[in-house]
Amino acid sequence: MTGGALYTAAGHQQEARPVPPAGTLKAMAAEPEKSGWPHGGLWERPGHSLSAPVLVLLHGLGADRLDMKAVGEALDPGRHWHILAPDAPVRRVTLNGGQPMQAWFDISRLDQGAQEDGEGMSSMAEILRRRLLDPLGRKPVVLGGFSQGGAMSLYAALRAAIPSVALLVFSGYLPQPDLLPQAWPHAPQIFWGHGRQDGILPLSLARRGASLLQEKGFSVAWRDYSMTHGICQEEIQDAARFLHTVARQFSG
Repeated sequence: MTGGALYTAAGHQQEARPVPPAGTLKAMAAEPEKSGWPHGGLWERPGHSLSAPVLVLLHGLGADRLDMKAVGEALDPGRHWHILAPDAPVRRVTLNGGQPMQAWFDISRLDQGAQEDGEGMSSMAEILRRRLLDPLGRKPVVLGGFSQGGAMSLYAALRAAIPSVALLVFSGYLPQPDLLPQAWPHAPQIFWGHGRQDGILPLSLARRGASLLQEKGFSVAWRDYSMTHGICQEEIQDAARFLHTVARQFSG
């Protein structure tokens, strides 16, 4: 832990791993519902009661579920939430020369206007819904994630209509901003934190996404911090307070 950072981005140069055959993700999304997570591992920490609301945390590009374990435990030491942190599937990522790594969807460039993998995001959102969230029943859900995981959370809740009461975006970005819908009644509240010295996803890119969400009528709690591409302790504290406020709204 350096410079106050609780979590920093994993390096993009990862060991090559087997890639599922073409069409595997689509087929998985269409399968009948089964228990268990189909990709790698799933870190799960139950809440203090069976009725605890659910917090899903998605890791960044090339990382894995264990990166979100520390974040989840720091956000909720009192075990008020049932936390799930799944591994992304291994796929070839254009940004890294087609090298296989864990990724929620393909990325070609990290800048505004880059061609985006809408099909990959759509398939992944369906897998998250059917294989991770549907088996949990009708509990309140907060989706969150770091970097690409934050972008995936925004897509899943706002474009794929996965029911969510709130979103946590840590150093992320808004995917496919031109297709963002207008906010609807009871749309998820959004916490968005970003580093002012982020050299991977510039602060300006994040600000544009947050501003567009607000223009469309979404409630966005924006915070920026003196850090690079990571998550700092101050951000964890702010996000924990946000979660506490959200929980009070549906706990009566």
